[in-house]
Amino acid sequence: YTDDGFRGTALVLEVGERNLDEVYVRAAGADTWNDKAGSLRVPAGLTVRLCTEPGGSGRCWDFAESHPKLGNTYVGNDQASWVQVAKGTLPPVFACPRLLENDGYGVMFLEVCNDVSSFVGTPWNDKASSLLLPPGWVVRVCGDADYGGTCVDVKADTWKLGDTPVGSDRITSVRVVSRGPSSSSPAAITSGSWRCCAGSSPTRSTV
Repeated sequence: YTDDGFRGTALVLEVGERNLDEVYVRAAGADTWNDKAGSLRVPAGLTVRLCTEPGGSGRCWDFAESHPKLGNTYVGNDQASWVQVAKGTLPPVFACPRLLENDGYGVMFLEVCNDVSSFVGTPWNDKASSLLLPPGWVVRVCGDADYGGTCVDVKADTWKLGDTPVGSDRITSVRVVSRGPSSSSPAAITSGSWRCCAGSSPTRSTV
């Protein structure tokens, strides 16, 4: 839908992939669906992947259920430029949970694949303000080193950690409680516990 709350003009898509700048809002018009999506309905048994750049690049996220306000997701409002509709599930967009420095999944992110007992002495101590989780993952975020202080088990994407008991810019340790069903083993994911990237389509570097 062009507006949040499943309002405005609707686009019905079959299974497959499309660049949205090739899909017209109206058959006789010149306006396309590029950067138009505000909400999304997903029928049972399907997964929809939205990406902010053509060809399935940029910021991407998967939706296995309807979402009334894409502005509260990693993709964002009026940002989708590519869509994939698949039966069942898709491979995860990324392998591990991501801590992000700003509310609303903004700018710098840190990918945490295994337990991290302390961020003290690193740029990411007391840095994270939002969190993205691949399907099936649960992580425990704590305010002190060695999983101490105030802790919260996070089971879903969290737009603003300030709305949780642990708070924004307060995380010092992270424990992996459970991994998604399609996740790799820790050794296969990375040689360390965490890795960091910047920007919407960053080149990954292992830290």
